[in-house]
Amino acid sequence: MKLFLHSCFLTLIFFVPVLSQNTYNVVDFGAIDDGRSDASEAFSRAWAHACDDRFAAKIYVPPGRFLLHNANFEGYCTSPSIEFWIEGTLIASSTYDDSNYWIFFYKVDNLSISGGTIDARGHTLWDCKSKNNDCPFGPVSLVISNGYNISINNLASKNSKFFHIMINNSEKVSIRNATITAPEDSPNTDGIHTMDSNDLLITNSSIMTGDDCISISRGTTNLSIQNINCGPGHGISIGSLADVVNEKPVENISVSNIIFTGTSNGLRIKTFARPSNSYVSNVKFHQITMKDVNNPIIIDQNYCPGHEECPHENSGVKITNVQYVDIKGTSTNIEAVHFDCSLSNPCEQILLKNVKC
Repeated sequence: MKLFLHSCFLTLIFFVPVLSQNTYNVVDFGAIDDGRSDASEAFSRAWAHACDDRFAAKIYVPPGRFLLHNANFEGYCTSPSIEFWIEGTLIASSTYDDSNYWIFFYKVDNLSISGGTIDARGHTLWDCKSKNNDCPFGPVSLVISNGYNISINNLASKNSKFFHIMINNSEKVSIRNATITAPEDSPNTDGIHTMDSNDLLITNSSIMTGDDCISISRGTTNLSIQNINCGPGHGISIGSLADVVNEKPVENISVSNIIFTGTSNGLRIKTFARPSNSYVSNVKFHQITMKDVNNPIIIDQNYCPGHEECPHENSGVKITNVQYVDIKGTSTNIEAVHFDCSLSNPCEQILLKNVKC
Protein backbone atom coordinates (compact mmCIF):
# COMPACT_ATOMS: atom_id res chain seq x y z
CA MET A 1 0.00 0.00 0.00
CA LYS A 2 1.31 3.49 -0.91
CA LEU A 3 0.30 6.80 0.70
CA PHE A 4 0.04 9.98 -1.33
CA LEU A 5 -0.46 13.33 0.48
CA HIS A 6 -2.01 16.10 -1.58
CA SER A 7 -2.78 19.19 0.57
CA CYS A 8 -5.66 18.13 2.77
CA PHE A 9 -6.46 14.85 1.05
CA LEU A 10 -5.13 11.46 1.88
CA THR A 11 -5.35 9.00 -1.03
CA LEU A 12 -5.04 5.30 -0.45
CA ILE A 13 -4.09 3.10 -3.39
CA PHE A 14 -4.33 -0.64 -2.90
CA PHE A 15 -2.47 -2.99 -5.21
CA VAL A 16 -4.50 -6.21 -5.37
CA PRO A 17 -2.43 -9.22 -6.41
CA VAL A 18 -3.68 -11.04 -9.52
CA LEU A 19 -3.71 -14.78 -9.24
CA SER A 20 -1.41 -16.24 -11.87
CA GLN A 21 -2.27 -19.05 -14.24
CA ASN A 22 0.43 -21.51 -15.21
CA THR A 23 0.20 -23.01 -18.67
CA TYR A 24 1.24 -26.56 -19.53
CA ASN A 25 1.66 -27.22 -23.23
CA VAL A 26 1.30 -30.95 -23.99
CA VAL A 27 4.04 -30.65 -26.64
CA ASP A 28 6.48 -29.68 -23.90
CA PHE A 29 5.73 -33.03 -22.25
CA GLY A 30 6.43 -35.05 -25.38
CA ALA A 31 3.19 -35.01 -27.36
CA ILE A 32 3.71 -35.18 -31.14
CA ASP A 33 1.04 -33.73 -33.41
CA ASP A 34 1.34 -36.22 -36.28
CA GLY A 35 -1.82 -38.20 -35.49
CA ARG A 36 0.19 -41.45 -35.27
CA SER A 37 2.40 -41.17 -32.19
CA ASP A 38 0.67 -42.04 -28.92
CA ALA A 39 0.39 -38.83 -26.88
CA SER A 40 -1.37 -40.41 -23.90
CA GLU A 41 1.60 -40.30 -21.53
CA ALA A 42 2.40 -36.72 -22.44
CA PHE A 43 -1.17 -35.65 -21.67
CA SER A 44 -1.02 -37.53 -18.36
CA ARG A 45 2.19 -35.76 -17.35
CA ALA A 46 0.75 -32.37 -18.27
CA TRP A 47 -2.37 -33.15 -16.23
CA ALA A 48 -0.32 -34.21 -13.19
CA HIS A 49 1.54 -30.89 -13.19
CA ALA A 50 -1.64 -28.85 -13.66
CA CYS A 51 -3.53 -30.78 -11.00
CA ASP A 52 -0.73 -30.30 -8.47
CA ASP A 53 -0.33 -26.59 -9.19
CA ARG A 54 -1.22 -24.29 -6.30
CA PHE A 55 -2.46 -21.65 -8.77
CA ALA A 56 -5.05 -21.78 -11.53
CA ALA A 57 -3.69 -23.92 -14.36
CA LYS A 58 -4.16 -24.30 -18.10
CA ILE A 59 -3.42 -27.35 -20.23
CA TYR A 60 -2.83 -26.20 -23.77
CA VAL A 61 -3.28 -28.44 -26.82
CA PRO A 62 -1.90 -26.57 -29.86
CA PRO A 63 -3.04 -27.07 -33.48
CA GLY A 64 -2.32 -30.53 -34.84
CA ARG A 65 -3.63 -34.08 -34.50
CA PHE A 66 -2.87 -35.89 -31.26
CA LEU A 67 -3.51 -39.62 -30.87
CA LEU A 68 -4.91 -40.54 -27.47
CA HIS A 69 -5.72 -43.96 -26.14
CA ASN A 70 -7.85 -44.19 -22.99
CA ALA A 71 -7.08 -40.97 -21.11
CA ASN A 72 -7.92 -40.76 -17.42
CA PHE A 73 -7.74 -37.35 -15.73
CA GLU A 74 -8.38 -37.62 -11.99
CA GLY A 75 -8.75 -35.18 -9.07
CA TYR A 76 -8.68 -34.24 -6.26
CA CYS A 77 -6.52 -31.39 -7.47
CA THR A 78 -4.55 -28.80 -5.55
CA SER A 79 -5.12 -26.26 -8.32
CA PRO A 80 -8.25 -24.19 -7.62
CA SER A 81 -9.27 -24.40 -11.29
CA ILE A 82 -8.05 -26.05 -14.48
CA GLU A 83 -8.67 -24.92 -18.04
CA PHE A 84 -8.28 -27.57 -20.74
CA TRP A 85 -7.77 -25.46 -23.86
CA ILE A 86 -7.83 -27.37 -27.16
CA GLU A 87 -6.91 -25.80 -30.49
CA GLY A 88 -6.02 -29.05 -32.22
CA THR A 89 -7.80 -32.37 -32.70
CA LEU A 90 -7.71 -35.33 -30.33
CA ILE A 91 -8.15 -38.59 -32.20
CA ALA A 92 -8.84 -42.07 -30.87
CA SER A 93 -7.57 -45.34 -32.22
CA SER A 94 -9.68 -46.63 -35.10
CA THR A 95 -9.70 -50.05 -33.43
CA TYR A 96 -11.92 -50.87 -30.46
CA ASP A 97 -12.02 -52.92 -27.28
CA ASP A 98 -14.35 -53.27 -24.30
CA SER A 99 -13.35 -49.97 -22.65
CA ASN A 100 -16.13 -47.88 -21.14
CA TYR A 101 -14.65 -44.49 -21.93
CA TRP A 102 -12.10 -42.70 -24.08
CA ILE A 103 -11.51 -39.37 -22.28
CA PHE A 104 -12.49 -39.53 -18.61
CA PHE A 105 -12.53 -36.74 -16.00
CA TYR A 106 -13.16 -38.14 -12.52
CA LYS A 107 -13.64 -36.16 -9.29
CA VAL A 108 -12.45 -32.94 -10.87
CA ASP A 109 -13.98 -29.64 -9.74
CA ASN A 110 -13.81 -26.19 -11.34
CA LEU A 111 -12.86 -27.47 -14.77
CA SER A 112 -13.38 -25.84 -18.16
CA ILE A 113 -12.91 -27.64 -21.47
CA SER A 114 -12.80 -25.27 -24.42
CA GLY A 115 -12.46 -25.39 -28.18
CA GLY A 116 -11.00 -27.99 -30.47
CA THR A 117 -12.26 -31.30 -31.79
CA ILE A 118 -12.39 -34.83 -30.45
CA ASP A 119 -12.71 -37.52 -33.12
CA ALA A 120 -13.37 -41.04 -31.84
CA ARG A 121 -13.22 -42.66 -35.30
CA GLY A 122 -16.07 -45.06 -34.66
CA HIS A 123 -16.52 -46.44 -38.17
CA THR A 124 -14.90 -49.82 -37.50
CA LEU A 125 -17.11 -50.53 -34.50
CA TRP A 126 -20.23 -49.34 -36.32
CA ASP A 127 -19.43 -51.78 -39.10
CA CYS A 128 -19.10 -54.59 -36.56
CA LYS A 129 -22.48 -53.74 -35.05
CA SER A 130 -24.15 -53.55 -38.47
CA LYS A 131 -23.10 -57.16 -39.11
CA ASN A 132 -24.58 -58.32 -35.78
CA ASN A 133 -21.24 -59.61 -34.62
CA ASP A 134 -20.31 -59.99 -30.96
CA CYS A 135 -19.29 -56.36 -30.52
CA PRO A 136 -18.78 -54.30 -27.37
CA PHE A 137 -20.88 -51.21 -26.75
CA GLY A 138 -17.78 -49.12 -27.23
CA PRO A 139 -16.36 -46.28 -25.13
CA VAL A 140 -18.08 -42.98 -24.44
CA SER A 141 -15.96 -40.25 -26.02
CA LEU A 142 -15.99 -37.80 -23.10
CA VAL A 143 -17.13 -38.59 -19.55
CA ILE A 144 -17.54 -36.14 -16.68
CA SER A 145 -18.03 -38.16 -13.50
CA ASN A 146 -18.31 -36.99 -9.87
CA GLY A 147 -17.44 -33.44 -10.86
CA TYR A 148 -18.60 -30.02 -9.69
CA ASN A 149 -18.68 -26.72 -11.55
CA ILE A 150 -17.73 -27.95 -15.02
CA SER A 151 -18.07 -26.00 -18.26
CA ILE A 152 -17.64 -27.37 -21.78
CA ASN A 153 -17.51 -24.65 -24.43
CA ASN A 154 -17.17 -24.62 -28.23
CA LEU A 155 -16.21 -28.29 -28.40
CA ALA A 156 -16.72 -30.39 -31.54
CA SER A 157 -17.22 -34.13 -31.08
CA LYS A 158 -17.18 -36.43 -34.11
CA ASN A 159 -17.83 -40.08 -34.84
CA SER A 160 -18.18 -41.44 -31.33
CA LYS A 161 -18.02 -45.18 -30.92
CA PHE A 162 -20.81 -45.01 -28.31
CA PHE A 163 -22.18 -41.84 -26.64
CA HIS A 164 -20.39 -38.58 -27.41
CA ILE A 165 -20.64 -36.86 -24.00
CA MET A 166 -21.83 -38.33 -20.68
CA ILE A 167 -22.48 -36.34 -17.51
CA ASN A 168 -22.62 -38.73 -14.56
CA ASN A 169 -23.03 -38.09 -10.83
CA SER A 170 -22.04 -34.45 -11.23
CA GLU A 171 -23.39 -31.05 -10.29
CA LYS A 172 -23.39 -27.63 -11.90
CA VAL A 173 -22.33 -28.61 -15.42
CA SER A 174 -22.83 -26.50 -18.54
CA ILE A 175 -22.35 -27.39 -22.20
CA ARG A 176 -22.37 -24.43 -24.59
CA ASN A 177 -21.87 -24.11 -28.34
CA ALA A 178 -21.16 -27.78 -28.92
CA THR A 179 -21.13 -29.31 -32.40
CA ILE A 180 -21.78 -33.05 -32.26
CA THR A 181 -21.84 -35.16 -35.42
CA ALA A 182 -22.06 -38.79 -36.45
CA PRO A 183 -23.75 -40.44 -39.46
CA GLU A 184 -27.48 -41.03 -39.26
CA ASP A 185 -26.97 -44.82 -39.41
CA SER A 186 -24.29 -44.94 -36.69
CA PRO A 187 -25.64 -47.02 -33.76
CA ASN A 188 -25.80 -45.82 -30.13
CA THR A 189 -24.14 -42.48 -30.85
CA ASP A 190 -26.22 -40.38 -28.43
CA GLY A 191 -25.03 -36.78 -28.44
CA ILE A 192 -25.28 -35.91 -24.72
CA HIS A 193 -26.34 -38.33 -22.00
CA THR A 194 -27.12 -37.26 -18.42
CA MET A 195 -27.62 -39.40 -15.33
CA ASP A 196 -27.53 -38.98 -11.54
CA SER A 197 -26.69 -35.30 -11.97
CA ASN A 198 -28.13 -31.96 -10.86
CA ASP A 199 -28.11 -28.35 -12.05
CA LEU A 200 -27.26 -28.79 -15.72
CA LEU A 201 -27.38 -26.50 -18.76
CA ILE A 202 -27.13 -27.51 -22.43
CA THR A 203 -27.45 -24.58 -24.82
CA ASN A 204 -26.71 -23.14 -28.27
CA SER A 205 -25.59 -26.43 -29.81
CA SER A 206 -26.01 -28.49 -32.96
CA ILE A 207 -26.40 -32.26 -32.63
CA MET A 208 -26.59 -34.64 -35.60
CA THR A 209 -26.24 -38.32 -34.67
CA GLY A 210 -27.52 -41.82 -35.18
CA ASP A 211 -29.34 -41.95 -31.83
CA ASP A 212 -30.80 -39.49 -29.31
CA CYS A 213 -29.53 -35.95 -29.63
CA ILE A 214 -29.92 -35.71 -25.86
CA SER A 215 -30.86 -38.63 -23.58
CA ILE A 216 -31.96 -37.85 -20.03
CA SER A 217 -31.55 -40.83 -17.76
CA ARG A 218 -32.20 -41.70 -14.12
CA GLY A 219 -31.45 -39.19 -11.39
CA THR A 220 -31.30 -36.14 -13.66
CA THR A 221 -32.73 -33.07 -11.93
CA ASN A 222 -32.82 -29.35 -12.67
CA LEU A 223 -31.80 -29.58 -16.31
CA SER A 224 -32.29 -26.74 -18.79
CA ILE A 225 -31.94 -27.42 -22.53
CA GLN A 226 -32.08 -24.34 -24.77
CA ASN A 227 -31.51 -23.39 -28.39
CA ILE A 228 -30.62 -26.77 -29.88
CA ASN A 229 -30.70 -27.89 -33.53
CA CYS A 230 -31.36 -31.64 -33.49
CA GLY A 231 -31.31 -33.89 -36.51
CA PRO A 232 -30.78 -36.37 -37.85
CA GLY A 233 -31.21 -38.57 -34.80
CA HIS A 234 -33.84 -39.91 -32.43
CA GLY A 235 -34.80 -36.60 -30.83
CA ILE A 236 -34.66 -35.66 -27.15
CA SER A 237 -35.60 -38.51 -24.82
CA ILE A 238 -36.27 -38.93 -21.13
CA GLY A 239 -35.39 -42.54 -20.46
CA SER A 240 -35.23 -45.36 -20.81
CA LEU A 241 -36.41 -45.67 -17.22
CA ALA A 242 -37.37 -48.70 -15.09
CA ASP A 243 -34.12 -50.54 -15.65
CA VAL A 244 -34.35 -51.51 -11.97
CA VAL A 245 -37.02 -51.17 -9.29
CA ASN A 246 -35.21 -48.64 -7.10
CA GLU A 247 -34.25 -45.97 -9.56
CA LYS A 248 -33.76 -42.25 -8.97
CA PRO A 249 -36.42 -40.00 -10.51
CA VAL A 250 -36.18 -37.43 -13.29
CA GLU A 251 -37.63 -34.03 -12.40
CA ASN A 252 -37.49 -30.31 -13.10
CA ILE A 253 -36.63 -30.49 -16.79
CA SER A 254 -37.03 -27.51 -19.15
CA VAL A 255 -36.62 -27.93 -22.92
CA SER A 256 -37.08 -24.79 -25.02
CA ASN A 257 -36.30 -23.31 -28.43
CA ILE A 258 -35.49 -26.60 -30.15
CA ILE A 259 -35.59 -27.31 -33.88
CA PHE A 260 -35.97 -30.97 -34.84
CA THR A 261 -35.21 -31.75 -38.49
CA GLY A 262 -35.90 -35.19 -39.96
CA THR A 263 -35.65 -37.00 -36.63
CA SER A 264 -37.40 -40.29 -35.85
CA ASN A 265 -38.79 -38.75 -32.64
CA GLY A 266 -39.16 -35.28 -31.27
CA LEU A 267 -40.02 -35.12 -27.57
CA ARG A 268 -40.08 -38.61 -26.04
CA ILE A 269 -40.52 -40.12 -22.59
CA LYS A 270 -39.88 -43.86 -22.52
CA THR A 271 -40.03 -46.48 -19.78
CA PHE A 272 -39.89 -50.22 -19.71
CA ALA A 273 -43.07 -52.05 -18.74
CA ARG A 274 -41.86 -53.37 -15.41
CA PRO A 275 -42.15 -52.41 -11.70
CA SER A 276 -40.32 -49.28 -10.58
CA ASN A 277 -40.37 -46.76 -7.75
CA SER A 278 -39.16 -44.00 -10.04
CA TYR A 279 -41.09 -41.07 -11.45
CA VAL A 280 -40.93 -38.26 -14.00
CA SER A 281 -42.26 -34.92 -12.79
CA ASN A 282 -42.29 -31.22 -13.61
CA VAL A 283 -41.24 -31.29 -17.26
CA LYS A 284 -41.88 -28.41 -19.66
CA PHE A 285 -41.37 -28.61 -23.41
CA HIS A 286 -41.95 -25.21 -24.97
CA GLN A 287 -41.25 -23.25 -28.15
CA ILE A 288 -40.45 -26.29 -30.27
CA THR A 289 -40.34 -26.58 -34.07
CA MET A 290 -40.73 -29.94 -35.82
CA LYS A 291 -39.64 -30.36 -39.45
CA ASP A 292 -40.73 -33.71 -40.92
CA VAL A 293 -40.47 -35.57 -37.63
CA ASN A 294 -41.86 -39.11 -37.51
CA ASN A 295 -43.15 -39.06 -33.92
CA PRO A 296 -43.23 -35.46 -32.73
CA ILE A 297 -44.66 -36.10 -29.24
CA ILE A 298 -44.61 -39.51 -27.61
CA ILE A 299 -44.91 -41.10 -24.19
CA ASP A 300 -44.13 -44.82 -24.40
CA GLN A 301 -44.42 -46.79 -21.17
CA ASN A 302 -44.21 -50.09 -23.03
CA TYR A 303 -40.83 -49.35 -24.54
CA CYS A 304 -39.00 -52.39 -25.84
CA PRO A 305 -36.38 -51.83 -28.54
CA GLY A 306 -36.33 -54.60 -31.10
CA HIS A 307 -39.43 -56.10 -29.46
CA GLU A 308 -37.34 -58.88 -27.97
CA GLU A 309 -37.61 -60.11 -24.36
CA CYS A 310 -40.19 -57.43 -23.58
CA PRO A 311 -41.28 -57.36 -19.89
CA HIS A 312 -45.03 -57.25 -20.73
CA GLU A 313 -45.87 -55.88 -17.29
CA ASN A 314 -47.14 -52.49 -16.18
CA SER A 315 -44.61 -49.72 -15.81
CA GLY A 316 -44.28 -48.47 -12.26
CA VAL A 317 -42.79 -45.14 -13.37
CA LYS A 318 -45.24 -42.35 -12.53
CA ILE A 319 -45.34 -39.57 -15.12
CA THR A 320 -46.93 -36.35 -13.90
CA ASN A 321 -47.00 -32.63 -14.62
CA VAL A 322 -45.67 -32.60 -18.19
CA GLN A 323 -46.38 -29.53 -20.34
CA TYR A 324 -46.22 -29.22 -24.12
CA VAL A 325 -46.55 -25.53 -25.01
CA ASP A 326 -46.13 -23.65 -28.31
CA ILE A 327 -45.15 -26.58 -30.48
CA LYS A 328 -45.49 -26.36 -34.24
CA GLY A 329 -44.32 -28.03 -37.41
CA THR A 330 -44.83 -31.08 -39.59
CA SER A 331 -45.06 -34.81 -38.91
CA THR A 332 -44.33 -37.60 -41.36
CA ASN A 333 -46.72 -39.79 -39.35
CA ILE A 334 -50.48 -39.23 -39.40
CA GLU A 335 -50.41 -39.60 -35.61
CA ALA A 336 -48.35 -36.67 -34.36
CA VAL A 337 -49.10 -37.18 -30.64
CA HIS A 338 -49.08 -40.62 -29.01
CA PHE A 339 -49.47 -41.30 -25.30
CA ASP A 340 -49.10 -44.94 -24.20
CA CYS A 341 -49.18 -44.62 -20.41
CA SER A 342 -49.02 -47.29 -17.74
CA LEU A 343 -52.34 -49.01 -17.03
CA SER A 344 -51.59 -49.40 -13.33
CA ASN A 345 -49.88 -46.03 -12.86
CA PRO A 346 -51.38 -43.73 -15.49
CA CYS A 347 -50.00 -40.37 -16.54
CA GLU A 348 -51.44 -37.33 -14.77
CA GLN A 349 -51.45 -33.56 -15.33
CA ILE A 350 -50.46 -33.68 -19.00
CA LEU A 351 -51.00 -30.28 -20.65
CA LEU A 352 -50.98 -29.53 -24.38
CA LYS A 353 -51.32 -25.85 -25.29
CA ASN A 354 -50.95 -24.37 -28.76
CA VAL A 355 -49.70 -27.59 -30.31
CA LYS A 356 -49.89 -27.60 -34.10
CA CYS A 357 -48.22 -30.54 -35.82
